[in-house]
Amino acid sequence: MSLILVDGISKSFRRKKILDDVFLDIKKGEIIGLVGRSGAGKSVFVKVLVGFLKPDRGSVTVNSNSKSPIGFSMQENAIYDSLTVKQNLNKSITTGSRIFLFS
Repeated sequence: MSLILVDGISKSFRRKKILDDVFLDIKKGEIIGLVGRSGAGKSVFVKVLVGFLKPDRGSVTVNSNSKSPIGFSMQENAIYDSLTVKQNLNKSITTGSRIFLFS
């Protein structure tokens, strides 16, 4: 059973295609890494995954039995600069986020 299913997402900005027909099936218990050079589309992918950006085509499905939304923190910005990563995660849990992806 898929925890997160990315089904054929594409995303462009103006005429520049950033994501092109991306598929990913993450099962419970799997650990994945998102690796690529600067400008490869990693951040755009994560923003589509968590719902910050709408894909031009395709869909992202999170296990309907999961009560946890997906959240993330970019490497450049902590949620709260004065807190550690662990403190930021604990803060996010108290506000309802449970799954965090770091890019």
